[in-house]
Amino acid sequence: MCAFAKHRIEQAKERLRNKLTYEYITSLPKYKNITRKQYEKLIDIIEPVCLVLLETVINSNQLKNHG
Repeated sequence: MCAFAKHRIEQAKERLRNKLTYEYITSLPKYKNITRKQYEKLIDIIEPVCLVLLETVINSNQLKNHG
């Protein structure tokens, strides 16, 4: 189960980077002038938040299935 969860986390990280590409982010008015380095930092900040949300969903689903 742990290996499966790690695999899912890696997939989630990859999907995040595929959806929030540099081109997409720079098309948003707030981030129009962001550099690649700033983009990488932004993604590094967003990833943990997304992982916490993912973990919350996974844990709530496990509780529903076992409780």
